[in-house]
Amino acid sequence: MTTAPYHSTANIRIIDWNEVKQRLAMSTQALALALTPNPDLVRATLIRRAARLRVRDLADLEPRGVAALTFCLGSETYAIELDRLAEVALFPRCAKVPGTPPHLLGVINQRGHIRPVVDLAQLLGLAAPGMRTGGYVVFVRKRPVDVGLWVETLDRVRRIEAAEAAPGFPGRFVRAVTADALILLDPAAVLEAAGFGDDKTTRW
Repeated sequence: MTTAPYHSTANIRIIDWNEVKQRLAMSTQALALALTPNPDLVRATLIRRAARLRVRDLADLEPRGVAALTFCLGSETYAIELDRLAEVALFPRCAKVPGTPPHLLGVINQRGHIRPVVDLAQLLGLAAPGMRTGGYVVFVRKRPVDVGLWVETLDRVRRIEAAEAAPGFPGRFVRAVTADALILLDPAAVLEAAGFGDDKTTRW
């Protein structure tokens, strides 16, 4: 008498097709999220590219206004002319330098270059000293090294017409103010107050 071969089912795993479907759905969702552009990164990239487009002749453009990057600190909106900017980046971790003033957040390594980062909110008296998280760094052109200004959020690139800017507004760092309360900063005055004057030395 011939007997049928015995097959053990001890190592046979029952496939849970519901679990497989759930994992496929989760993988599809994760892939979709990974491929969705980050709005902050997209905005920073676009503004970085715009900042690198130098104004060819500022003297000729001033009667017709200037292009400026606008950003927010608290409830106020500020601007710096694009031709004074080197680039814009997301704010990374900052290495604090001992013995420096409270408005200096520290230094960062930007593509192999050590650059200082100033807390613009603290310098303007809008916030108490402290380490910042998130936000952006707006790098102002300066020799021998560009100086970063920490800002809370980016707004947009905007042209400020000469007719809408009111000069002579009382303020140490203010170059002009528009009718909609946009404050155009004087980056030279900001860097001077932060300790990065034209003499290329710092007071700390």
